[in-house]
Amino acid sequence: MLLLWLMADKAQQQYPHASIMLPESLQAQAAADLAAWAATHGYQAQPSLVDQQPCYRKGRGWLTSATEIRLHPNGQLDIDEVVNFLVGSRRFALNAPAMLGQPVRRHKLKAVNQLLAQWQLPPLVIEAAKVGVKIKK
Repeated sequence: MLLLWLMADKAQQQYPHASIMLPESLQAQAAADLAAWAATHGYQAQPSLVDQQPCYRKGRGWLTSATEIRLHPNGQLDIDEVVNFLVGSRRFALNAPAMLGQPVRRHKLKAVNQLLAQWQLPPLVIEAAKVGVKIKK
């Protein structure tokens, strides 16, 4: 558990959010598009596990991580992974190049990228070159 906590803490410090600023031309329809996409992919409108702000969330964060997608009024879209450690939660970018839960996060990114493709925006990826364990000598 300590290793997982440390990996999640490092990911939160280095990659706090996956943020995408939507073009103004998309902002009027973005909320409706996001709601339809969320319903299709099993996300529910719920309060965030971290700050209780409204978001679309999939998962409870217990034993597995939850994914939260939040559309801000200014058109900024945040896509985060939340890990609950009972004594506190850690939130970091879904596409953070961290080893923590990477296979599951890659699967979640495929669904998120369908939404981004609908808006003709570039996909989110986990940069493979940045993932790995560094051993200090």
